[in-house]
Amino acid sequence: ELAAGDRLFKVFNNDEAEIRNRIGTAYSKSKPLILLSDAVLKRQDAGFTPALNAKVALVGGRNSSDPAAIKLIPILRERVGSNEGITPLGEAERHRIVFVQEIGGFSLRCIEGMPELQQSYQDWKGQSIQAKRAQLKGESKEPPIPVHIQKEPPFWDIFPENPDIFRLVVQARALQVLRIEENRLTKEKVIRYTRQTVIGLENVDIASSWEEAVQVLQVLACRPDKEEIQRQVTAKLTQADTVQKKQALYHQLKVYLDRRAVELEKEGATDSLNYKREARVIQEMIEAFKLYSPGSQPVDSPVTTQPIGVASNHSPAQETRTHVFCTNCGNQNPANSKFCSKCGTKLVQLS
Repeated sequence: ELAAGDRLFKVFNNDEAEIRNRIGTAYSKSKPLILLSDAVLKRQDAGFTPALNAKVALVGGRNSSDPAAIKLIPILRERVGSNEGITPLGEAERHRIVFVQEIGGFSLRCIEGMPELQQSYQDWKGQSIQAKRAQLKGESKEPPIPVHIQKEPPFWDIFPENPDIFRLVVQARALQVLRIEENRLTKEKVIRYTRQTVIGLENVDIASSWEEAVQVLQVLACRPDKEEIQRQVTAKLTQADTVQKKQALYHQLKVYLDRRAVELEKEGATDSLNYKREARVIQEMIEAFKLYSPGSQPVDSPVTTQPIGVASNHSPAQETRTHVFCTNCGNQNPANSKFCSKCGTKLVQLS
């Protein structure tokens, strides 16, 4: 029949120290069960501070007329931090004191154990990739048990991408080491690269989107893919050892940036944050390998294509020509293109 405050003072013989201790125990038990990683929260790039909200409810709240409740309010305020955190309970619950605490405003990656969960996802993804590649080669290999009800989760990594791998994917994409093609067996659009084997060239599918490509190359099972892509990117850059080759590579990178600006039109084109991130990677490549010369165009200026200078006498067929094919990759380019938009090779118009 007693209200919570009356019962506390009666049971513990008005011993304020013991009552304060019991209230502290109840308060501690109300803390959120979720554990956050101090190491992640204290990182300079965390960008947020979790918010803790604590409340306590008792009969009448902070304006209670119950004498025992009034005596308890200073002790309760020590726990919740302010009078605003003390709220009323109805008369039917006068025998209770209820503490509630909640925490929010943090990234999921702050939760303790998330790195281990990420590793589990990456292991699963690696097994899935290996099984799919084996099946494409005609081998019998069952994929791992799905980690979700649906076989392909909508996302599988909440952690920020590895900046080195993001940089590699942008470089490989700009240099056409990585490209989008259709897998003729599955009829799916895939991100792939080509590698040399003892029996010839082999296409290797790594992802279904550019975002996924960055995630996949972090997977341990795909480390050989990352190393081969890096080798091909480095080879293309280091092989540009003449002014002509450097200029051709420079223009290939400019064509890539111009194309990305068009693709990101709805996000703001050159003002898009995604464009600026990729442009920074391209600019670093150009500066590191000295691809820009005074005769080239700056990275932030638009590309001006000029008609290809061939013979001094033009035939009527040349005047009406609408396309020119790349002699390196066979890509069809507009007649006024100077470099192939796919591989960057200098175009030659046959008479």
